[in-house]
Amino acid sequence: MNFVIRWLSRFVLVLTVGAGLFACGGGGGEDATTPAVPSATRTLAVVPALGGFSAGATVSLISPAGAIIGSATTDASGAANPVIGAYTGPFIIRVSGGTGVTFFNEKTGAQDAFGATARLLAVVPGLPASAPVPQVGVTPLTNAAAAVVVPNPDSPTISGSNTQAIIQTIATANARIQIAVGLDPSSNILAAPRVLRSATDTLSSSDQNALRYGALLTALALASTSNDLLGAANALAADARVNNGALQQSAAVLTAAANQLGSVIQRFVPAAQQAALTSFVASVKPDPTLSSPGAQAAIAAATAGYIASSSGSSSSAASSASSVSSSASSSSVSSVSSSASSA
Repeated sequence: MNFVIRWLSRFVLVLTVGAGLFACGGGGGEDATTPAVPSATRTLAVVPALGGFSAGATVSLISPAGAIIGSATTDASGAANPVIGAYTGPFIIRVSGGTGVTFFNEKTGAQDAFGATARLLAVVPGLPASAPVPQVGVTPLTNAAAAVVVPNPDSPTISGSNTQAIIQTIATANARIQIAVGLDPSSNILAAPRVLRSATDTLSSSDQNALRYGALLTALALASTSNDLLGAANALAADARVNNGALQQSAAVLTAAANQLGSVIQRFVPAAQQAALTSFVASVKPDPTLSSPGAQAAIAAATAGYIASSSGSSSSAASSASSVSSSASSSSVSSVSSSASSA
């Protein structure tokens, strides 16, 4: 219970300081010297990551009903900037492959094909109407969350009785994957990670969130039992789909990744940046079955964060986290009491 309370306290602080959880590339807000960008020209920076991508992958933004909002292709840096315009509701990001498209295989050190039938997805609960548009990552973890709510990645849709119900569904799916892989409630699997792009690349970034996420993804790649990282990502998604966001069949890989995280950082992160990641390494505690005493409270807290980030409302986020904190305490006590009775 103490673990949950500590993380929930951090979560409230993070949400109070920042309006959302997305990693933004452009500083904080608009003022008299920074004119607002017309909403019709707003673009979303999307970073696909299995390792870093080559140019040529198609990145599509798709509404829950299946309509294309905007699309673009990845450039030489592996990022794409599709136009999102004035759209602020929930949406799906689909990364589609093609002839000549590759990604860096962090396990083998080679460039692997991301062919015409390859897909990688993320589901996003929404975007603030006025805040800077964030950078969003599309990774094996976002793909697993998408598998929970998107029946067909080739023709993606999300069902729900109304927009708010869809937002809740998306936020919960992302939160369940986040806690299953061992990240705390203040983390965010939709953030853009810093990933390796070649055999000589290093994980170096001034953005600590991007660096942490990139290190975890590299650890997951190296812990994979297969050299086929796209296949491994699809297997993770299949696990999530069957188990509603729990990752029971992937437990051994998640545990191995957590155990390797320290050595991954020593190997790929410059020495000057390693010390700042010490607490992160210690904090990653996989819970593949989502059955630990604090799991449900952590999922509720993370869900509140994703919902708050979609509106950019730090006050509503803090309020949500506060009520989650209260229920977390009673939930944890109840779980511990139940375990004690069983014992």
